Amino acid sequence: MVMIVVAIVSYTSLNFLATPPPPTSMKLIFDDYSEDILTGLPITDDGEPAIEPSSYMSIDQVSQMFDDLNS
Repeated sequence: MVMIVVAIVSYTSLNFLATPPPPTSMKLIFDDYSEDILTGLPITDDGEPAIEPSSYMSIDQVSQMFDDLNS
């Protein structure tokens, strides 16, 4: 039993040692598109606004959309 725990801990430790450290620059983590959520809806290349994310829609709007599709 102790050997299994030692093997798991060793394997996990070696995986942590083998991975590179996290990037230090925030520009490597976030890009232009990930920051658009803070400024509102992004504009596509043809000038039309992008589709509103479903998380911003109320449940009434979603229900109405499905009702419109089914009728």
